[in-house]
Amino acid sequence: MTRKAGKVLVVDDYEANVRGLGKLLEQANYTVLTATNGRDALEIVERDRPDIVLLDVLMPGISGLEVCAKVKRGADTRLTPVVLISGEHERVKRLAGLEAGADDFLNNRWTPRSCRRACGR
Repeated sequence: MTRKAGKVLVVDDYEANVRGLGKLLEQANYTVLTATNGRDALEIVERDRPDIVLLDVLMPGISGLEVCAKVKRGADTRLTPVVLISGEHERVKRLAGLEAGADDFLNNRWTPRSCRRACGR
């Protein structure tokens, strides 16, 4: 039996992105958890303790920046790596992401290689 590479939470309000990233990560032997909004993402982080969170910046309701900040403020979750997904030319959002505690960024036009790099493989 092959050992799983880790548990990744993919958060994006656009279902096609969730499916695409999820499929790629499953092929790389990750256990994939998904959420389509910030509220559900925070619940999953608390309940399932993923090894890493891939998080879209722009979402309705609780934004990715707010989710990142809450994860990083949590006593039990602050060490969870958070990779924000944003456009390559969104400098202001990237700076805000760093202030929120983001560990890395993934371009929203990700490639399989960039996704695996962000997850540490």
